[in-house]
Amino acid sequence: MAERPNVVWLTVDSVRADRTTVGGHVRDTTPNLERIADDDRGTNFSACFAPGIWSPATTASVLTGTYPSHHGLGGRNEVLPPELTTVPELLSAEGYRTAGVSANPWFNGSTGLDRGFDRFEHLTKENIWSVGLGTLLRFFLGARRYSAGYTTDTSIHRTEFLVNGLAKRWLQSFEESEEPFFLYLHTKGAHNPYYPPDEHVDAFVDELETTGAEARQVALEVQDNALEGIAEGLDTEREAERYHTYRLVYDSLLRHVDAHVGDLFEYVQSLDLGNTVFVVTSDHGDLLGERGLLSHRLAVCDPLIHVPMVVHGLDTNLAADPDDVIGHVDLMQTLLNVAGANTDGFQGVDLRSETRGFAIAQRSREYGQKSIDRIRDRNPDFDVSEYHTGAVTALRTQEYLYSRSDDLQRLVRIPGVGENVVENNPEVAEELRTLLEETVDSFADPVHSSRDAERSDAVEEQLSDLGYV
Repeated sequence: MAERPNVVWLTVDSVRADRTTVGGHVRDTTPNLERIADDDRGTNFSACFAPGIWSPATTASVLTGTYPSHHGLGGRNEVLPPELTTVPELLSAEGYRTAGVSANPWFNGSTGLDRGFDRFEHLTKENIWSVGLGTLLRFFLGARRYSAGYTTDTSIHRTEFLVNGLAKRWLQSFEESEEPFFLYLHTKGAHNPYYPPDEHVDAFVDELETTGAEARQVALEVQDNALEGIAEGLDTEREAERYHTYRLVYDSLLRHVDAHVGDLFEYVQSLDLGNTVFVVTSDHGDLLGERGLLSHRLAVCDPLIHVPMVVHGLDTNLAADPDDVIGHVDLMQTLLNVAGANTDGFQGVDLRSETRGFAIAQRSREYGQKSIDRIRDRNPDFDVSEYHTGAVTALRTQEYLYSRSDDLQRLVRIPGVGENVVENNPEVAEELRTLLEETVDSFADPVHSSRDAERSDAVEEQLSDLGYV
């Protein structure tokens, strides 16, 4: 790959690898993602693991090449520390044009994650006009196809069409320039509440004794009562049909998300952009009842950290095979090295020359405690003995997920999710603990930021819509 590539990196929120077509799911939820992976220039990295379990932690890792314990966002830091250089800053230094589009309230100026982008737009109802009049008009005319119709309930609207519309405008401008570009997009994806638009709500309804619209309402009811359900103990066996419906609606939403992934990919291919790497991944998954939990909170386990990673156009020899365990930080480090950028402060590996055979995932003490507090507000007697309450670091190999905090160590044999087998496998646990500690000890010292995030009313409303406040 002699020519420095353009990079389009699309992060689709809350997508579990095991619920995708490329992940072997029983339902064809992501046919477009599979088509991209199956192309001669496509690769499905089937064992990719996110560095965090929620958006601020993972996004900061992707855009700094460091792990959550180092950058601290989504934990002790509300704003990205100034001493960390971001990916767009590194690429700008090499002559790249950089742009970012966000539909996620954690990826914006309030957290500092917009730093270094030449152009950046965080879409809210205050600046929705930035997508362009034509895109906005088509969105409103097709509101039931692309979103939740004409309801004023902003929590259930989907914005993939709008993000794609703005991205297409910027891609057109890149076509007219000779300098390479980096375009980073973060869509709402499959983040709860699960509300697939009408076009895809009936995608898998033949498995139910109800309509897609009715199933969608069941999913909303489950989500509205998620914390209460967790606090009192989810009864996924007694209410098997209800949770089957909930999971099926999630799959239908993936079908919607996938359609927009395919649309953007086709548009990129239609332009005369030159050598362009197209990346599709997710920042984390979602719990659909596993370990007695919903959404992405508290646990560090495969439903939250095993995410899709499909790459198209990375025409270079890799030491990593498609089924090797990798992380987001590894792929970003590889792309920046291909682009000729400085990755001295990165904490991953260059996949062209090496693989580690494991991935690291972390959850901060602060985010864990926030989840516990919200659950115990509803049930003070909620048992946390099977969950890490302090800061947790996990190491995922092909066979095991080992996680450790000050109060607990867990060992899960893959494909398990919940059963802790640490007592029956002390030698395995000790080996993985040593590997984990050696890896984390090799990281640079954590960095700190004293700034508080300053959020607009529109950002606060988005956070509320997503259930964070």
